[in-house]
Amino acid sequence: MNEELHSFSHNDTDEIIEKYQESIEEQFEEFSVSHMNNLSISELEEIYSQSNFDYKLLSLFKSSIFEFWEGTEDPDISNLYKIAEDKIAFEYSFNLRRCTIEFTLNTIDYMANKRDIDNQFYNAETGETHTIVYDYPRTYFVASGVLSLINSDVEQVSIDEVYIR
Repeated sequence: MNEELHSFSHNDTDEIIEKYQESIEEQFEEFSVSHMNNLSISELEEIYSQSNFDYKLLSLFKSSIFEFWEGTEDPDISNLYKIAEDKIAFEYSFNLRRCTIEFTLNTIDYMANKRDIDNQFYNAETGETHTIVYDYPRTYFVASGVLSLINSDVEQVSIDEVYIR
């Protein structure tokens, strides 16, 4: 291992975190929303299941839209590695406050499962053919990326784990 590329002093990591944390937060907020909006219903079922939520009703849903409206909490940048003179790989964990997941399902499926859906989801908006219900989880992410020290862009983003509470 090239010690020069892979080692930082404590002061180096603190300086990097202080200088780039705001940019990393903003970019990961965008990445995480995009990631969540690109998940299939079966992938959301997996997240709900692993988070010990009842996920069985999700199979009725046709689509979802993820939004957050308050911001990042508990951001933690760790395990920084210099991979080139101007690039640093890092791990990042955070959670988003005040998230909304809007689920759409057929109204006939909603009516057939109304009691169970209303016990788990909120604010049903019933239309003639489609119904929208909402969930408001706090969403936690474990991710990684590569930071360009030249333009503060995060590249090669990976959302490695998502769980909800």
